[in-house]
Amino acid sequence: MRTAGLSGAVLLAVLALWAVPATAERQDAAPAGEEQPLAEAGARLEALLEATATLRANFEQRVHDASGRLLEEARGEVEIARPGRFRWTYTAPYEQLLVTDGAQVWMYDADLEQVSISRVEQAIAGSPAMLLGGGRLADGFDVAEAWVAEGLEWVVLVPRQGDGDFRQIALGHDGTVVRRMALTDALGQRTAVVFADIERGIALADERFVFVAPEGVDVIGPDGR
Repeated sequence: MRTAGLSGAVLLAVLALWAVPATAERQDAAPAGEEQPLAEAGARLEALLEATATLRANFEQRVHDASGRLLEEARGEVEIARPGRFRWTYTAPYEQLLVTDGAQVWMYDADLEQVSISRVEQAIAGSPAMLLGGGRLADGFDVAEAWVAEGLEWVVLVPRQGDGDFRQIALGHDGTVVRRMALTDALGQRTAVVFADIERGIALADERFVFVAPEGVDVIGPDGR
């Protein structure tokens, strides 16, 4: 199934971020700044995520390979309703959608007319999507590094499961919302996401987090269809 970076890097690339060692990543994702105590930085990030009941934002995403070559640029919109629900929509360069209601995950490619269904624990456990959608930082990540630069506090998270699709995640927040994400996947591919036009505490209908496949679309998933 073709993906706009939505499944490779962060869900296989869903929400996603940068792929070089922490020192090099700091040069790419954010300028070096004042170092922060790791436990305190992790607690601040966790409190911020838990305080975000609902969120809607636009995003821009860039994907680079391990040598720094730009592979892809994409943009779209994300909607989050904690705990456990989010809708990640790519509008360019082509239409693709990731939706979860907290139990199932739907990945829909409009051009291919195909939707893939999986259980949430299979698809997003230990991923950045888990963090934004309602998981607890301590459930699957260690805080490896933290610093403040240009008005953002950056926290680098390393998944405790070392056999996953990515090596580390860097989140940049302003004390209220996460404004940037950077991911490093297992192959050295780097993905950077910048959020804009962020709205918090808004009403989001339950229907936004359920996907009904259009007629004629191929369905691949645990239901056997």
